Amino acid sequence: MTVLDDLRPTENESIPALGIYWHGLVTPPKTVEEIKARLTRTGLLACDTETISLQDRTIIGVGFAPSKDEACYIPVYSPLMSLAKEILEDASILKTFYNSPFDLEVLAWSDIEVKGSLDLLTMARQHSLPGGLKLLATHIGWNKDEISDLIPPKGTMMDIDEEVTADKCCWDVRITFELFYILQPETDMSMIHRDGRALECLARMHKVGLKVDSAHAEELDKPLVVELERLRQLAEEETGWEVNPGSPDQVAYILGMRGVFLKVKKPSGGWTEAKKTRMMTDEAALLDVANVTGDPLAKIVLEYRKTQKLRGYTRPFIGVDRIHPHFHQNAATMRFSASGIRCDLVEPIEGLFGEPEYQMERRLNALGVPKSMRGSVVPDGKVFTKFDFSQQELRILAYMSGDVAMIEAANGTDMHQSMGNMMMVPRSEMKNANFAVVYGSGLETIAVTAGISVHDAARLMGHWKKSFPDAWEWMEGSKEDGLRQGYAETATGRRLPLPEIGEGPGQLDEETVKRQAVNYRIQGTGGDVLRESIIILDEAGVDQRLPIHDELNSDGAYLLPTEKLETVIPGMHLPIESGFVERWS
Repeated sequence: MTVLDDLRPTENESIPALGIYWHGLVTPPKTVEEIKARLTRTGLLACDTETISLQDRTIIGVGFAPSKDEACYIPVYSPLMSLAKEILEDASILKTFYNSPFDLEVLAWSDIEVKGSLDLLTMARQHSLPGGLKLLATHIGWNKDEISDLIPPKGTMMDIDEEVTADKCCWDVRITFELFYILQPETDMSMIHRDGRALECLARMHKVGLKVDSAHAEELDKPLVVELERLRQLAEEETGWEVNPGSPDQVAYILGMRGVFLKVKKPSGGWTEAKKTRMMTDEAALLDVANVTGDPLAKIVLEYRKTQKLRGYTRPFIGVDRIHPHFHQNAATMRFSASGIRCDLVEPIEGLFGEPEYQMERRLNALGVPKSMRGSVVPDGKVFTKFDFSQQELRILAYMSGDVAMIEAANGTDMHQSMGNMMMVPRSEMKNANFAVVYGSGLETIAVTAGISVHDAARLMGHWKKSFPDAWEWMEGSKEDGLRQGYAETATGRRLPLPEIGEGPGQLDEETVKRQAVNYRIQGTGGDVLRESIIILDEAGVDQRLPIHDELNSDGAYLLPTEKLETVIPGMHLPIESGFVERWS
C-alpha cells in the first residue's frame, strides 16, 4: 500500500479574486497570506511549469504542491505570479521538479532565477527507474494521463480549457511530491543538491546565450550556395529538364523516365492507407542506382544532398544576433550536451553519410569551408576564456583502474605518446588503440582508423592488454558487475542504469551492454567532473556560457582556479588546457 492509495479524484476550486486554482483533499486557502503560509510551511515544494507546447516554451502557468494532498495552479496572468517568483527564488525552500532542465529554462525567460532546485528524474535514475512521469507514477500505483490524451492532434495547451490545464498540472506536482517523498530516504541527496546547483547555472547560460557573428557565417555559407547551383545546373545538363535535385518526387520521376525504376516506399499506415505512394530515393537507394546502373543523376543528387546538409550548419547562424542553446543531461551517462547549436561539421556529417573523416575534410577544403562553425560564435567582451580537460577519459580509466603503468603515463602531458613509448608503437596507433578501449570499438574499426591490417590491430590490442593488465582487468570486472547489477557506477558513486539485453530497436546483445558498462563508468565520471567544475566557476564569479562534454567557455578574461578544477575527484589529477580566444574554436 502506498501513500497515494487514499487519494480520490478531486476537482479544482477556482479562487477568482486571486486568479488561481486550488486542488486537493483539504479546504483551500482564501487569502494571499494563507496561500503563502500553506505553500511554504514544510520548506519543500514540488513544482512544474506549463507552456504552450514543448516547442513553444512560452509559459502559461506554474504549479506547486506542498504535499501529496494538495496543489495550486497559478496562471501567468495572476497577480500571485509575484508570490511564485518570490518562492522560486528563495533558496531556503527546496523545489523538486520532474524535469528541471526544461522548467528552469522556461522560468529563466520569465526573469525567475530558481534557487534550491532538485531534479526528480535524476533521483529516479539513481534507482534504475524508468523515465517519464507516467511510468514513474505507475511505480507507486498511480495512473497519470498523457498530455496527448488532453490536447487535439497537432494542438497545443492553448486548445484546451484552462481548468483542464490546471487539473493536469496539479496532478503532476502532487505525483512529483509523492515520488520525491518515497525516493528521498534511499537517495544520495548531497549529489542531487549539487546536480541542482549545476542545472541552475545552465539555465542562466541558456537565457544569456551566445553572441553570433552573422557576417562570418554568411561568408562560410557562400561557397555552399555556389556549389548547390553548380550541381543543379549539372543535373539540368544531364537530364535536359529543369530539375530540383532536392525534390524526392522529381528525382524519382526523372529516373523513371530514364529507365531506372525505384522500389516503392510502403505508406506508414500500410498499403490500405489512402496516401500518395512514393518511390524510395533515400541514400541507400540512390547509391544502389549509382553503383548498378552508373546513372550520373544519382551521383549528382547525392552530392547535392550532402551539400544541403552542410548548409544545415551555416544557416542557423545567419541573420541572428544570439543563439540560446538548450542544455540536457544525457539519459545514459548524465553528461551535459547542448541542442540548438550545431558547430562541428566533420563528426556528425561522417555519421550521416558514412564517409571517413578525411574524405569529409577533403570535401570541405575543396569548397573552402572550415571544419567547424565555432568561429561564428564570439564573446560579448573581448575574449573567451576556454578550457578543456586533456585526454580526460583515458586519465579517468587510469585512476579508476589503479593501473600503475597507465597512471605513470597520466603524469605526463601526452598519454598517447607516453603509452606508445611503453609499448614501442607509433602515437597514432596508440591513440586508436586507446579510443578503442574506452569506446569498445572492434578490430575492424581500429584497422581502418589506424591504417593497419586487422591482424595488426589484433596484435596491437593483445599488446595493450599485456602492457596495462590492471586496466584490462578493471574493464572486464566492470562488464561483469554491470551485467549482474544492471547499472554502472561512476567514481563519485553515481549509479547509471544499463539497458537490458534485447532492449531497444537494435535488440542489444550481451557484448554491447558489457561495452556500455565500461563506457558509462568513464563518461559518467567525466560528466560528474564537468558538473562540479561548473559549480566551482560559479562560486568564483566566472561568467560561464557554454559547457559541452569536457570543455567549458566563459565570457571575459579569467584567471581560473586551476588546482581546484584539476582535482575535482579525490585521488585523480585531471589536467586542463586553458587560454584566451577571440572566437570559439
